[in-house]
Amino acid sequence: MKIAFLTGSLEAGRDGVGDYTAALAETLAHQGHEVLVVSLNDRFAKGILSGNASFRWLRLPSALPWSNRIENARRELARFVPEWVSLQFVCYAFHPKGMVHGLAAKLAPLLTDRKLHIMFHEIWLCKESGWGWKHRMVGALQRHFIVRFVSATNPAVMHTSNATYSAVLKRAGISVDELGLFGNVPILSEPGTPWMEAQLRSVLGPAHCRDIFWLFGFFGTLHPQWPPEPLLTHLHHAAQAVGKRPVLLSIGRIGDAGLELWNRLARDYSGRFIFLRLGEQPVERISEYLGLLNCGIATTPLSILGKSGVVASMLEHGLPVIVNRDDAPGAGARDKKLDPLIIRCDEHLESRLRAGLRKGPRTPRRPLMAREFEHSLTRAARSGAPNSSPQILKLDTV
Repeated sequence: MKIAFLTGSLEAGRDGVGDYTAALAETLAHQGHEVLVVSLNDRFAKGILSGNASFRWLRLPSALPWSNRIENARRELARFVPEWVSLQFVCYAFHPKGMVHGLAAKLAPLLTDRKLHIMFHEIWLCKESGWGWKHRMVGALQRHFIVRFVSATNPAVMHTSNATYSAVLKRAGISVDELGLFGNVPILSEPGTPWMEAQLRSVLGPAHCRDIFWLFGFFGTLHPQWPPEPLLTHLHHAAQAVGKRPVLLSIGRIGDAGLELWNRLARDYSGRFIFLRLGEQPVERISEYLGLLNCGIATTPLSILGKSGVVASMLEHGLPVIVNRDDAPGAGARDKKLDPLIIRCDEHLESRLRAGLRKGPRTPRRPLMAREFEHSLTRAARSGAPNSSPQILKLDTV
């Protein structure tokens, strides 16, 4: 199968959806498919960049006019002749305020007479994602343009990563299937901990005994909406009950608001926790970090946990993950069965921690998710799924 992916950016480590797209493309290529990836609005590219490793790629800088980018992409797709075009959709990847008005008309030369797949990594701002009413006013306009975009492009297959987004999209008349995410950190063949042990010695002392510490870790952005209580009190009480000293760690880009929150936590909880921030690190060290933690902490709400590549990475490394945000209603998510490694922050948390934190198997999910993706396109093609129609595409210019 020949598949062309369209995404916003392809700067490694700087764009989660770009990293996901590149990893999926690489896996599909290893499974025998021909793959092209085009980043259409790449703010990290200083000029037009292209290459061909396990898959072909083209990066088009956001500094170029849209007409130039689309023409370059059109020529590349014409040479490649894909059977499918897969749009990895995040509305903010194509507009600074997430307004995709006119996007179908822009993309028309790339989609016309080709089967279209859309993966909704994000949707509009809505209460189900935990946003307040001011943001939801913007979200209402985003929703209008996204619905028009789907109507205009006539996709043959659509996916999203979680039950909440699926329910919200279906309520807007957009029927999608769920396709789970895989982690964005490869699992090392051996856990190996020399770098992490050195970091721990720097704060715990050279003669520290690893067994007396509990390591609870964040990975990536620490969202300012993340509430420290009652979680940190539960962790402190459970640690006291079993004679452990709790350590809070962070790795990756934490964000400006996240850094402010982290500094506040380090100040307010300095008597109860040891704090260690490791900053941005290569994936090998992040895998080592995940392998050494006792437990991960998610900053994403439970209702949309499936959209988090960070949580997927933790689970793939066999790491239990505590989720203490249940601030979003989560249409369609309440009845969904959770991964056994997910731990809710509820009245049972302390007893579960005292009973012991057991890790699961280290299992990469990327090959399985790539096969599910490929099978969904194959089924649609066999059922006679329509190609995108240029007549419908013209609706978006109104």
